[in-house]
Order: sequence, then structure tokens, then C-alpha cells
Amino acid sequence: MALRLLTPVIVLAVCLTTAACDDSKPPTAPTIIPPASTPPAAPAPAPGDMIDTRTMSIVSGADFRPIAGAAVTIGGVNYVTDAGGHPVGAEPYLPRESDVDVLADGHLRRETKASYGHQIILWPAADEQEMEAIRRMVYAREGSVNAARRGFINYPLTVSAEGLAAEALTVWAGVIAEIRRTLDVEVDFYTFFAYDPNEVNMRPLGNPPQCTPVESLGFCREPNPNYVLYRMRPERTSDPVAVKRLIFSFFLGANPLPGFMNLESPGDTLSGLELQAIRMIMQRPRTNRWPDSDR
Repeated sequence: MALRLLTPVIVLAVCLTTAACDDSKPPTAPTIIPPASTPPAAPAPAPGDMIDTRTMSIVSGADFRPIAGAAVTIGGVNYVTDAGGHPVGAEPYLPRESDVDVLADGHLRRETKASYGHQIILWPAADEQEMEAIRRMVYAREGSVNAARRGFINYPLTVSAEGLAAEALTVWAGVIAEIRRTLDVEVDFYTFFAYDPNEVNMRPLGNPPQCTPVESLGFCREPNPNYVLYRMRPERTSDPVAVKRLIFSFFLGANPLPGFMNLESPGDTLSGLELQAIRMIMQRPRTNRWPDSDR
């Protein structure tokens, strides 16, 4: 009779936990992973008729860096700015129509509204002489200290010159290309009057003359309440310096300090003060009164 070999069956008991296999060890407590920390909630946006003063900063138009230690009055309450140019201790929300006054060394006094922007840019002026030059070049050019200076409505600047000969046309085109680079602003050029709001127009001096040209400039501004119209001596229309000075007259009047717009002894290029003044004009609304007030 054949013998049958029985294969032994081995049953393995698998320990699911250490405690099940070794009663002498206490059960291990489960590891609890704490949930990720919740970031703080962002501040609620300001209501529609309010402005968040925590985002307001005072900066210099010279380099757009924050101004520390500036005296800021918001809605009649006085504050001082910190290193970031922020008014310390200001109420977080204030009405958009709140008056804002700013005083800082080396800048014109600024008078504006809270609604005109969270970054308030101050107009640089190193001393009393520069302040007086800015007042005369920009604010008093129409004969009154409180006259609203002519500013931009929107871009671009338009230059139109009528009655140009071929040689003069080439000169004007070259000057305008240079101004585009200098001011980093778009400039349109036409050989006819375009009736644009930001237009400076040149026409040859008529007979009889419509105005009397300044000898050192070769041009004069024709009286007109609605448009900036200049009359130029025909022989000066091919002079690039005279052309450049006429176009910059859209922004600046006579400069009492040395510079391109000085009438007695004009320089060959814009001074730093003149260039900064033009850049500040382009940042201001059309109605802006001395001292740098758009309220």
C-alpha cells in the first residue's frame, strides 16, 4: 500500500500592533499632525466712499522714494510719516474727500484730496530760490500767482507747425524725436492745426505781427484763451534750439535761474530744475494752483 506524505500546513499569525504581540509594552499613542496654520485674513477693502490710509504713502518726485518725517494733515488731524512714507497712527478708513496737506523738507507744500491716489508724490525744490523759480515758471506765467497753470488733459502731446519749408520740416521732426526720448512721452506732429486739447501750434509771424517775439527766443505767444498758439520769425523755424524752446514753452514760462528757459541768457539744454518741473506737470491734473494744490 502506497504511503501518502502529508505536507504540513504552517499558519502564521500576523501581529497587527506591537501591543498584540508583547503584553509587557503599553500601546503607543497615535501621532497627531497639527493642521497647517491659517494665514491672517486680509484687511477688508475700504467701503466705496472711504479710502484705506494704511496703503497711503508720501514719496518724492525726485526718485519716488518714501519720505520719512513728513508732516501730514488728513481731515484736520496731524500725523508724521514713518520710514515707508506712511502716516503713523492714522485712522484706517477715512472719507475719500478728506483734505490732505503734506509738508516735507526739500519739497513744495502739497494740498490734495485723499481720493486722488494712495501714493502722494511731492514736487522737489531744494531751497527758496528753486521754489520761487517754480512759482514763476509754472504758476505765475499767466500773470497771476493763483492762476491755474496749463496742464495735460491726457496724452499725447500734439505739436503742429504750419507753413514750414522742407529744411525746417526736417528740423522739427528731429527735435520732436529728441523730446520723445527726453520726456518719455508720446508726441504727435502735424503740419496743420489739429484742434487737440494738448496742442502747441506754431505759425509764421504775420504782417502786421500778432505778437512781439522775444529777441533771444525768436517767437511769441499769440493771445488766445482757448489754444496755445505761437508766432515765430520765419528765419528761426530752421533753428533746432529755437524750435525746442518753443515746444517746451507749452510747459514752462521764463526761468529766473540759469537754464534753457532763461530769457536773458538761455542755456543750450534743460536744467535739472526745468526737466523736473515738466515731469511734475505731467503728473498733475489740469487745474493745479500754487503751492501745488489741486483741491
